[in-house]
Formats: sequence, structure tokens, C-alpha cells
Amino acid sequence: MRLMVLALLCGCNASNDGKDTDQKPEKEVDDGWPTHVFTAYNISEEDGTDSRLAACAGKLAYQTWEYEGDAELTLLLTPGRTEYTDKYHHVVRQLVEDMELPWDVVIWDPYGQGRSDGIRAHINNWDNGFVCGLDTIIHTTVDRGTPLALVSHSMGGLITTRWLQQNPGEVVAAVFSAPLMRILYPGFTEAGVCIVAAGGLPAIPTDPFEQRPECSDPLQDLTHDCDQYELFYRDPITEIGPQTWGWLSSACGGLADMRTDAPAVTDDFLILQAGIDKLVDSRGQDEMCDLINDNNGYCEISLYPNDFHEIFQEVDREQAVEEAVAFIQERVP
Repeated sequence: MRLMVLALLCGCNASNDGKDTDQKPEKEVDDGWPTHVFTAYNISEEDGTDSRLAACAGKLAYQTWEYEGDAELTLLLTPGRTEYTDKYHHVVRQLVEDMELPWDVVIWDPYGQGRSDGIRAHINNWDNGFVCGLDTIIHTTVDRGTPLALVSHSMGGLITTRWLQQNPGEVVAAVFSAPLMRILYPGFTEAGVCIVAAGGLPAIPTDPFEQRPECSDPLQDLTHDCDQYELFYRDPITEIGPQTWGWLSSACGGLADMRTDAPAVTDDFLILQAGIDKLVDSRGQDEMCDLINDNNGYCEISLYPNDFHEIFQEVDREQAVEEAVAFIQERVP
């Protein structure tokens, strides 16, 4: 049986006075970017050196693009489930080369995926794992004297929302691509799915027989752009399998906390909503936006009616990135 849930308070907040540089590892630098210094923090393929960041539940891999002048903003991107840093390099190219933005960019791999530690596709507690990991990344890599904007996709949307609820007023804007704000499982309510998940074996996959389809397969519901899809279709780093029962149960807890803490949102939200989303329930995005606006926050939804779930991998992805940039730029002091 195929679960249609593939998204999408930790006490770990650090000081906001600046970067926590004592934790920062040695750099591995790539000079292939004309206006930015690119650095990857992972396990070196050459000598095995591990430059990842020690955080709440293990070491985290991440990449940075530091503007060679005085950066006007830091954009931090949190990917969705199964994804990792490299899948968003085309977004960075659009930002720093095509649009020539004087921004620093950071992308990280959450636990259990990409080049980070953790059982693949598993987490024990949403806030103490994922959210605390994001908090560590922010307080280690981001210059707190520079405005910060958060961008996220799917599972990353729930991670980001929970961090913002625990750290209100820390960013100029937050942009979400098809965020996980309600679980979608045809034939079942979210409450029913969560009851089943609570009784599952934590680190056991929900569907051990699940296979990633070819792009032309009718079950392929991530993007209409087959060229983009096939770049990572058989990438072993993304082939982590279905989420575990523990992941799903943790997501249920994170979603419940997100709704309870909706009044805590004080930052401006833009949700890019996929019109043909078969992985997360878009109604949850509408509901969360209403909760934020009803509590004197600001949230707006921009519908991409012809898009599958992965908006930043879709045929109109450049338009989505441009809209995200415009929303952020309007709010930079």
C-alpha cells in the first residue's frame, strides 16, 4: 500500500548576537561561481575528512554561497523529503547569476537524507530533530546582522514553520513551495493516518515495496519536466525509500503543534500552492493561512494551477523563483 505522505519545542536556541563560529568546520571551496564563494560542508570524497556540522541529532551537511561583496540578505533553503542540496543548484544559479542578487545563500540536508547523519527517511521527534537542526544551521552559518529570509519545500515547510513559531520576528519573509501542512492519504482522514502511525514500529518503512516511477509513468506526480526529474531520478543520495512510521508519527505531532501555535506566527508568509498536488493536502495550506491572518499575521497564497508537487522543479520554476524574490525584496529594510 502506497502512503501518499511524501511531503512535506526544542530548547536549542542559540544567541542572536552573531554567528556561533566556534562550531564552524574547515571549508572545502569551489571557485566555479563568478560572484560567490561556494563551500560544501560534507565528507570529502578524496580523503574522508568530515566537515559537517555537529547538531542536535548528529552531523548535518550543508552548502553556502557567500557573496564576495557586502551581502544585503541571507536566503536559507530547506528542501523536502528525499531531497538534498544539489537538487536546488539551479535555483541558486537563477538567484546569483541570472538575477545577480547580492545575497548569501545556504542550503542544508535535514537528518535522514542527503549527506547528513541519521536513519534514512526517519526522525524520532520533529522539533527536537528537524527543527533543532535548522536552528543550529541558522545560528552557525547566518550573519545575524544581515536580514534573513527562509525558503522551503514540502517537508521543509513544516520544519520552517515550526522554527518560525519558536523564533518570531527573526526573518524578513518566509516563502513556502507546496508545504506539508496537512497529510494526504486517499480514503483516510489525517487523524486516522496519525492513529495508525502511532502504533507502527518507529524505524520501519511504511511501504517497503514502494518504487520510484519513470517520468512517463502516470504515478509520477512530482513534476512535468522530465529532463529535470531525470537529473535525480536514480541519484542514490535521493533513493532513501518511503518514510518510516516514526517519521510519519513525528510529522503528525509537528502538524498538531503547528496549528496550536498558529497565533505565534508574526512573519510574512507566501505559500506557492501546486494546483495538482498528490503528495500533500493543499487544504491544509489554506487552513493555516486563514489561522495566521485571523490572528493578525500575514499570509498569502499564490496558486500554480498546472503544477505538480515540486514547484521549484516544474516547467514554470523560474516564475516561481521570481515571485519568491519579489516577495522577499519588498520586505528587506
